Amino acid sequence: MTELWLVLLSMSLIAICGAFVAVEFALLTVNRTMVEKKAQSGDKVASGILLALKSLSTQLSGVQLGITITNLLVGFLAEPAIARLIAPQLTLLGCNEVTARGIAVVIGITLATMVTMIYGELVPKYIAIIKPMEVARRLQAPMRVFTYLALPLIKVLNGAANFILRSRGVQPQEELAVARSADELLSLVRRSADKGTLAQSTAQMLERSLTFRELTAVDVMTPRVHMHMLSEDASINDLLKLSSKTGHSRFPVYAKSHDDVVGIVRIKYALRVPIAKRSSATVKEIMAEANFVPSTIELSSLIEVLREKNR
Repeated sequence: MTELWLVLLSMSLIAICGAFVAVEFALLTVNRTMVEKKAQSGDKVASGILLALKSLSTQLSGVQLGITITNLLVGFLAEPAIARLIAPQLTLLGCNEVTARGIAVVIGITLATMVTMIYGELVPKYIAIIKPMEVARRLQAPMRVFTYLALPLIKVLNGAANFILRSRGVQPQEELAVARSADELLSLVRRSADKGTLAQSTAQMLERSLTFRELTAVDVMTPRVHMHMLSEDASINDLLKLSSKTGHSRFPVYAKSHDDVVGIVRIKYALRVPIAKRSSATVKEIMAEANFVPSTIELSSLIEVLREKNR
């Protein structure tokens, strides 16, 4: 009868271990932005989750302490109890006492380990990954209470771990990094598009925006042979005709050859020229000075340059 009670107690400990595992994965996967919004709207449970997230390193240390304690207790209670329940049955099957005890111990260890692994770790982990917010709401309060009660021991363990990290040149952090790099966001956009949760057109727009920082002027330049250019001696009417033909509103202006760009002419300045003078006035009279930049300049810097020069 005592062995049965020990097995039942062990099952309870496995359930507690599962709770520790579940809250660990819930805190790691829960959407912090959503938690912050709920907390700001007055949700007290969400405020509790946010407190746990702000002391995540301490909470996870408490989780690991809880998992370790429960696993040790399960091993201490369940394995010998199961062995004592099985050994007499093996003796009845013809095994001698020593052999029966050895086989029973192996079976006890195997059963206790399998049950702990399945119900104390794997199942809770999957539930927390699937429903992190629900799990966090249910378990954040008891987790924070346990961490508070075990705080002295946790501080000692954290201090030792942090000392080792610093000695290796790693700076410990209390909170999980919330900000994501452009590469991480790009990967997220592509996965979302592949899974169909993000429209392809939207994904392409976001991808172009995120890869914008990697582009330089040479990536967006129009080859010279494809450019529509005007000689500095061309008339305003020539400019208007070229604009009507191409749909463009600005053109490079060259002097002796296409390699000798001397300015940029814009259609809006041409329209200010009186109609009577458009056949005689040249684009040289209304062109602006050309702005030259290296082909390796980043697009973000190029935009700033063009903005300053009002190009």
